[in-house]
Amino acid sequence: MDNIDNKEVTLREIAREMGLSPSTVSRALAGRGGVSPARAKEIQSFAEDMGYRPRPFRRNRTDAVGILVMTDQATSPDDAYHYNLVFEAIRVISGFDWHVHTELMLRSPDAPLPQLVVESRVDGLIVVGYPHEETCKALRQTGIPIVVLDGLASRTGFPCVIPDVGTSTGDAVKKLAEVGHQHFAYITPPTKYPTVQRRVDGFLAAVEELGLPFDPRMLIKVPHSTIHAGQTAVRQILACSNRPTTVFFGTDQLAVGGLIALGRGGIDVPADMSVVSHDNSNLAIESDPPLTSVDLNLSLSLEKAAALLRRQIEGEQFNEPVQIEVSTKVIWRSSCGPAALNGG
Repeated sequence: MDNIDNKEVTLREIAREMGLSPSTVSRALAGRGGVSPARAKEIQSFAEDMGYRPRPFRRNRTDAVGILVMTDQATSPDDAYHYNLVFEAIRVISGFDWHVHTELMLRSPDAPLPQLVVESRVDGLIVVGYPHEETCKALRQTGIPIVVLDGLASRTGFPCVIPDVGTSTGDAVKKLAEVGHQHFAYITPPTKYPTVQRRVDGFLAAVEELGLPFDPRMLIKVPHSTIHAGQTAVRQILACSNRPTTVFFGTDQLAVGGLIALGRGGIDVPADMSVVSHDNSNLAIESDPPLTSVDLNLSLSLEKAAALLRRQIEGEQFNEPVQIEVSTKVIWRSSCGPAALNGG
């Protein structure tokens, strides 16, 4: 049911066509409560078919922005990376003379939008992590300026900033190969998230480019980025007869668990096995030994995201998907050593 006359479709027209009250349609399109998920999805699809577009965001400025952290847990962010990111976000965004509100939101198609969005208590929103498709649809209906950190513009429909983590991961593989490492393993959390998949892709591309042997069993996927998951995965590696000389971990939290399991298994790091991680959180610095870790350049990513958000708040509209990639780097610490120490 296309809007062929290019007239602005109103909530009342949608309500009349569907035989609903305008308030019900409004709640569904804004992601508010009081409407079942199935009904809300039906209303959103019908509105989109009619050609409905939310009106431009017009109201008095609050001088506040929201940080919306997508998480698979109801009470806390998934790992140390998110803790670091929230604190850094507050520091960076405060430098733009904005007040900062932070909220958690479940990564679920049925999760309601937080009240700070529904009640328009912020001028714009930085979404951290990969939001569900239904969440993206609900956020678009609000008309609030939005930038996604660690997302893809082609999937979310919003301007996105994402770290080029694959390049640095590949650089780490090549550097270790130069000092004799030939056999690698990689332990990763779920790869359904773009930045996680990019880490794995960078690792595998470097291994292939160097012509190194790689046992597919050494790419181990774990359900969660936890210390326990890291321990379990490393025990799986140690049970193999052909052990790697270097283990990559998708997050610092996994790597800390890996260090515990290696120590309990009598494996010295880095004399027997080198360890590389990602995120460069405080866990990497404070672990024993300190972890070599890929730094995601969070400060620059957040500065880029805040700049994109400010442009939208000031009225600029982007006709094409905006995707900014931020360079990353490997921070080398004492969890890595030459393969000569551990037999190649």
